[in-house]
Amino acid sequence: LLYFYFDSKDELILATLRSIASDMDALAAGTTDPGEMAAGVSISLRNRPAFVRILAWLVLEGRSITQEMGGHPFLQRLVATLATSQSDDPITQAGTVVAMLLSNALLSPGINIALGRDADDVRLVDALDKSIARTLTAQI
Repeated sequence: LLYFYFDSKDELILATLRSIASDMDALAAGTTDPGEMAAGVSISLRNRPAFVRILAWLVLEGRSITQEMGGHPFLQRLVATLATSQSDDPITQAGTVVAMLLSNALLSPGINIALGRDADDVRLVDALDKSIARTLTAQI
């Protein structure tokens, strides 16, 4: 039945990726505060861990995430928001925040296990979310 709507497994995966990215951008659209934007995306990533795995798979396959997603709506919105603030380099700032959010979502379960915690222990994720918020606040 899926092949009625999608020509291939890749098309299904990419449609899922675009849909989740659009949902994340919708969360960010509700505020002009970069810290709130990052927090909303962090929650979304926690609720949809497959999104980060799909991104990681695309990168490991050598594919262009920008081309596959048709852009990065949240990243573009974050850059635009930071550009209106006192941030010296909004593009690098936004890239740093997104890299931290994605690595937190992808790597935290494994790091928790290595630390002797349950994979879903939220202390590490929460600590990095606070660090991201401090990073954004310090630059604005």
